[in-house]
Amino acid sequence: MRFFQFTILFILLLQPFIGKSQYIPFPENNAFWTIELGPEWCVNSTSLYQYQITGDTIINSLTYYKLNQKGDFICSSVFSSGNEDYIGSFRNDTSNKIVYFLHNDSVSESI
Repeated sequence: MRFFQFTILFILLLQPFIGKSQYIPFPENNAFWTIELGPEWCVNSTSLYQYQITGDTIINSLTYYKLNQKGDFICSSVFSSGNEDYIGSFRNDTSNKIVYFLHNDSVSESI
């Protein structure tokens, strides 16, 4: 019984630390990554989207970093280079440990 009480007390003391997410700022330069998609309905095929940070911009006196996407989702091809499109901008709020994204056709940012 004493072991059970100790275990419950230990878990309660750790509760403030359990479940908190870790903040990692989004890279602001020299970043390039690829996302591979392969939906169930598209047999033996994969589409790739490539993302790249292409500079910075000032919006409402805050510095944002521009994000471009390249690639097309075509079920029958492995990679279609497609056009490179600006999809939005992001900013790191290091004091509050939040990354905000501003979509290219939006006026309000999202977390």
